[in-house]
Amino acid sequence: AQQSDLYLDTLGDTAPPRAVTSGVCYCCKTAIAFGTNGAMYLAWRHVYPGNFRDIAFTASADGGRTFAAPVRVSQDNWMLAGCPDDGPAMQVDGRGRVHIVWPAVVTERGSPVKALFHAMSADGRSFSPRVRIPTQGQANHPQLAIGADGSLRLAWDESGDGSRRIVQARGVT
Repeated sequence: AQQSDLYLDTLGDTAPPRAVTSGVCYCCKTAIAFGTNGAMYLAWRHVYPGNFRDIAFTASADGGRTFAAPVRVSQDNWMLAGCPDDGPAMQVDGRGRVHIVWPAVVTERGSPVKALFHAMSADGRSFSPRVRIPTQGQANHPQLAIGADGSLRLAWDESGDGSRRIVQARGVT
């Protein structure tokens, strides 16, 4: 995965695609969101040394021509010798804060559990501590939206007890 790069390109633009970073977990989806005044945000599952697959983030203030150095959203230390095929979801709220939701494996009562987490950034350089989103099973493939009332709207697929279901949640920004 250290040889996998994240590229940005604009349809209809004659400039070649631009590499943003390397070390990207290539099976996990990449999230993209836009703010005001040409701000662009990218989040992806990064492969850190030791094969840790945590979420990374970068911001561009000039519409994607240049990007800040990537930052780690949360040090989850999810070690996996393979691709989890489960990346982040991201949105920007009305106050310009970036919200990211992602799955990660944590240890509970001595066993690994796949859980869902949320973190927020007001400056695009650092994130709040992660907050676990309550689930009743293994949470996968989150999607995030901002409701008309400004609330966070989250949906994911969840498995457990021999069944699969689509779950939704609502939170305040």
